[in-house]
Amino acid sequence: MIPARAKELEPGKFKLMASGNIFASISSLEAKIDKRAKKLCGEENYTYLDKEIATPHSPAYSNGVDIGASYTVVTRTIQCNP
Repeated sequence: MIPARAKELEPGKFKLMASGNIFASISSLEAKIDKRAKKLCGEENYTYLDKEIATPHSPAYSNGVDIGASYTVVTRTIQCNP
């Protein structure tokens, strides 16, 4: 699977996103986000700013046709602790 992506919103504040196919579990995507957060801020040196995780499911297309599969994206926002 692809590693979690990070976008710096402001210094020390990041939006993290992890995605997986229909077989990826929410917990495995959350683990990717935790791994990325630790890499950015250090072990247990960050705080989640959102109370709930966003987990939208998006359809998959092939040649413009919905193929009946989907992928899941987990999004969290973190703040690195000083």
